[in-house]
Amino acid sequence: MYLTVAAYTDPLLARLVHGRLEAEGIVARVDDEHTALAYWDLRQALGGVRVRVAATQFDAARQIVRGIDAGEFALEDEAGGGGRIPACRESLSSRLAYALLFLLSLPVPFSRGSARGE
Repeated sequence: MYLTVAAYTDPLLARLVHGRLEAEGIVARVDDEHTALAYWDLRQALGGVRVRVAATQFDAARQIVRGIDAGEFALEDEAGGGGRIPACRESLSSRLAYALLFLLSLPVPFSRGSARGE
């Protein structure tokens, strides 16, 4: 018999938890993944995507899921940037291209500056 150890509205999160459980040696399965993808607007009403494990491994799986929720398996930031994504810098040519696209409905190619901010 399988028991639900966690439920998510995003199928990707359920797959990540499934992968972590499998890596720890716990046999797990993901239920209702395809239903949630097909009927994305009803995910909450369907109960989300459920990660289920065997009843004999439920306690160990629950501890791992609690660890995932607490951030125990988060990767360390090697670059020292605090996990922030750098801001996208727009150039004058890209703004002009967007303006022409919206005003004249003409796609105009533009060149991006280098990463040094040119």
